[in-house]
Amino acid sequence: MIPKEVQQIAIECDNKYPESLDKAVDTCFAKVKKLPQFEDWLHDFARDAIRHEISDRRHHRNVAMRKKNGAYGGSAKVSAGSKSNTEVILSSVFDYAMAGTRLGDLNFSDLPAISDDQRSRSNGYIFNARLCESLYQLRPKKGDAQVKSLKESKVQSIFNGLK
Repeated sequence: MIPKEVQQIAIECDNKYPESLDKAVDTCFAKVKKLPQFEDWLHDFARDAIRHEISDRRHHRNVAMRKKNGAYGGSAKVSAGSKSNTEVILSSVFDYAMAGTRLGDLNFSDLPAISDDQRSRSNGYIFNARLCESLYQLRPKKGDAQVKSLKESKVQSIFNGLK
């Protein structure tokens, strides 16, 4: 968990540099390093970074499993009669990572809450994808420009229409 002091500094830096994630992060880190509690927080920060790395690896493994099973518009990567490939898929399905846990280790009573959480997260991504698609239709015919070159009322109308 991020300490409240760090959260406050992060909010300030985010507000100060909305156009640049790297600048906001660098400024925030420079300020956080000066706090007297910084050394105490290093352990927690490192653990969070490692947790993120492991979660990312699990995500990539999940994607590979779904691709292998024919997800994402392709056909399954197992040919008929290929016992060894079939066994790999069947034996690993319980290793599919979800909600920080292996699928095989989840209790049935956990599933409704996990389903709600996963659907909620995906709704945000779907909204963002639809917003990007809608705004892309308004791009200049020649060259490139930033979205803020559009009238804010037009962007707000699109944004509101996607809810």
